[in-house]
Amino acid sequence: MREIETKLFLDPLPPETIRSRLIGIGFVCEHNRAHEYNLVFDDPLESLRKKGMLLRLRRYGEKVNLTLKKPAQESSEGIKIREEIEIEASRFEPAQEILLALGYTPWFEYEKFREIHRRNRAAAMLDETPMGLYLEIEADEEEIPQIVRELGFSREQCIADSYHSLWRQRFPDRPMIFPR
Repeated sequence: MREIETKLFLDPLPPETIRSRLIGIGFVCEHNRAHEYNLVFDDPLESLRKKGMLLRLRRYGEKVNLTLKKPAQESSEGIKIREEIEIEASRFEPAQEILLALGYTPWFEYEKFREIHRRNRAAAMLDETPMGLYLEIEADEEEIPQIVRELGFSREQCIADSYHSLWRQRFPDRPMIFPR
């Protein structure tokens, strides 16, 4: 599967404003706000990172996914394109145990609260993260700039960086988790 996405940093806009804008352009809430927890794995030689790949185990509400993301391409408009392989797991802990037994260890931990909105094949994820509010848009490469404009943003505001990259620029040695 090909993942084509961009992010928009929304602060100081409140989530209600973005929800209203999404509804106004035809998006429908598919999944209400839920906690998402992620662990990113690699081997001791950092083989995956050196190849620009990412192996992630995610729990979102009751759903658990294991995802392998291949190296990313970035277009000039802040849109990231990458191939990904994703499977659903029945439970988080046994999937984590398998990865550990294979020699992979977690090297980055992050969480957010996410709600998912859809319009046809396009998805808009409203993400409350420890570094602020973001909107992640996944759609065809041609459709993303249109959605960005419809929401009242410009292409210059599009971010291709991952949450991991954005977080590490600010906090290189801390997990991206909410204060407890």
